[in-house]
Amino acid sequence: MRRRSMTATIAAAAVLALPALARADGTGGVGTGSPPPAATTPAPASDLAHPTVAGTRTKLIKGVAYAPAAAPLRVKQLIWSVNTILGKPYVYGGGHQRFNDRGYDCSGLVSYAMHAAGLLKTPMGAPAFFRFGTYGTGRWITLWVRSGHVFAVVAGLRLDTTPYPSRGVEGPRWRPQMRDTAAFTARHPAGL
Repeated sequence: MRRRSMTATIAAAAVLALPALARADGTGGVGTGSPPPAATTPAPASDLAHPTVAGTRTKLIKGVAYAPAAAPLRVKQLIWSVNTILGKPYVYGGGHQRFNDRGYDCSGLVSYAMHAAGLLKTPMGAPAFFRFGTYGTGRWITLWVRSGHVFAVVAGLRLDTTPYPSRGVEGPRWRPQMRDTAAFTARHPAGL
């Protein structure tokens, strides 16, 4: 009986001591008190070029969109491609003659995005998007179209050249706030 009591006491003391042995560096591992070895290789470039987050919604971190892991590959490719043109200026007519341009207007930006997803072969002006895809909102991509403007919502994040509703910089940007869509018609790529 005494032997079982002694064994139980030793086991309890060991369990209670484990948190004190956990590494203070946040890894949660048990260590010897020395810091973990420094990483010798940087993260692969593909991780930086293809930022991804868990779930079904795009996340905006410091102006860069992180594609949702659950999204179809076309949606991820759209997000990652648009990230490469962020910061280009607003240029009226930009993106109308070619997808890679020095700047973009609204329809040039949406054309670029749809092309990156493999959904468009040639750039389109805003009114042409009234005939793009299917009527209504999509699960992953919705284009909001009116005669003089078009923007997209991709996995919950607005892609637009205008800072509406707040003031800010014009040009290709992911925008954290949704805008009023009362004067717009919703279209979406079939299946997305």
